[in-house]
Amino acid sequence: MATLGQKPATQHVSLQKQTITGNGGTSYTLQQSVGSALDVAVFINNTRQEPVVAYSASGTTLTMTGAVNSSDHFYVIFLGKAIATTGLPVDAVATANINANAVTMDKLATSGTLPALNGSALTGMSSAGTVHAYGENNATITLSRGADTNMTGFTLNEIDTHSAFDGQTFTVPSGQAGVYLINIDLEIDFSQVGGDGEAYSFELKKNGSQANLSRYAHNSNQGYTYRHQMNMCVLKNLAVSDAITVVANAGDQSGGGGGRIIGGAGEGGMSRMTFIKIA
Repeated sequence: MATLGQKPATQHVSLQKQTITGNGGTSYTLQQSVGSALDVAVFINNTRQEPVVAYSASGTTLTMTGAVNSSDHFYVIFLGKAIATTGLPVDAVATANINANAVTMDKLATSGTLPALNGSALTGMSSAGTVHAYGENNATITLSRGADTNMTGFTLNEIDTHSAFDGQTFTVPSGQAGVYLINIDLEIDFSQVGGDGEAYSFELKKNGSQANLSRYAHNSNQGYTYRHQMNMCVLKNLAVSDAITVVANAGDQSGGGGGRIIGGAGEGGMSRMTFIKIA
């Protein structure tokens, strides 16, 4: 049969009853805690007593105005506590019925498969993917011609969630193996190079061995004060204790100096390193 409104209950609701044996006194203990006399109905010899006037109740204490004898048929009905209640239909609670901030972290699963927005399941994801480190170069680094120069001092405006980055070396913390996004930006200053041009490169090293290489060739016609930003953005599958470092190199051409990697508080973070665990 069709109905209007919520589907009728498939079970009935009953109220909990407690039978009490009178002891000739006025103070008795309730099985359930109540807020006031209005939360219980008290019956003596099947006659309902008037709340507040004939009795008071607070917590588990019931206090009668007059004494109750053992021969009296004495019982209470808990009006505020239903038992054997009907279960809610599956679609009984809609989103609009949930108050803002009513769902806390205690009610959310913190383990298992993470659901996707379309209702399917994301795999290969975990709550451990929160490692991230970031640092800007705190001072300009002069490059040696024809030799590798370690990139150090990337501690300006530093963010380091797991104490994994010391400004030069990023070391994968214990329990944090996975796929990392690594982004390196180096701002090169040509003001010290000669008129012959330079070939610049920088390497991403994993445990001391070259993992990735980026190159840039500077032509003298671009002018001696020209700047160029070299960038490398890669994904790396890293194990615990893997160490990532960066070195830069100015090709051994004839002429002036090898150029500089710009850094310092006044340079707006032009040279920086970023490490983020993504899976």
